[in-house]
Amino acid sequence: MQLKFTKMQSCGNDIMLVDCITQKVFFSRDLIAKLADRHKGVGFDQLMLIEPPFDPDVDFHLRFFEANGEEQQYGVEFGCGAALKFVVDHRLVGRKNIKVSTSCGLSFLRLNSDDSISTTLRLLNFEVERILESDFSIQKAYLVRNADPHSHEHESFSLDNPQLVIFTSDLNIEKYLPRLKSVLDCEILNLIHLVEVEKRTRIRLRTFTSLGTELSLQSLACCCPATLAMDFNLIDSNSEIKIGDNTLKLKRVDKRSIQINERVKKIFEGTVPVQC
Repeated sequence: MQLKFTKMQSCGNDIMLVDCITQKVFFSRDLIAKLADRHKGVGFDQLMLIEPPFDPDVDFHLRFFEANGEEQQYGVEFGCGAALKFVVDHRLVGRKNIKVSTSCGLSFLRLNSDDSISTTLRLLNFEVERILESDFSIQKAYLVRNADPHSHEHESFSLDNPQLVIFTSDLNIEKYLPRLKSVLDCEILNLIHLVEVEKRTRIRLRTFTSLGTELSLQSLACCCPATLAMDFNLIDSNSEIKIGDNTLKLKRVDKRSIQINERVKKIFEGTVPVQC
């Protein structure tokens, strides 16, 4: 069959979007890897599948895959804005605000008058433990856990494993890994965030796995470090977060939710032959 798709760009990352409501295809890891090939396939950083919802109160369910075919289980909130533009452009919905479910929970999306897209995420209650003594570069370091591990995954933004947030003036991960050995021996860390507060309205962020591998923008959950910075009054409730050359605007809506503003650009639409 000829699979219809749309390529979009969000925050410097290429996303391939597929309507899996009107099209039925099994996306194996091998197929996804072939489609992700920039020479022989479509080429993308992230694949997004738009599926029917599980909950009648939700408009769509979204699934996200890395270019290697691995399904993303966290940090998928950045691709949601592209989904709204897709369903509006393809007239799958007749309004400019929708509710979607992902592996991280619920997201509320709105298309603004300036064509930017706002994604509102509900937050879990965090349990924060301070670790590591301060030195010339580390101001604060915290282990952040979900305070209610039994929260339903489709009710809130998910925090599966502890995340480590380090507020520092040095964003070089190699400097911290030896000092984190004792923590890594005791905890299964999901992510390590290095956060530099540049001013009251902006932070710079780099995020890594526990092995020191840096993650791209759509693969990370910036909500955790940003929310922590706001809770500790290090930045204002309306601030920017810089990740590489990309900038996201964040707004703390209330204690339980945060809003991300992004711009999404459609690159092209096309078809590619696949086996059902």
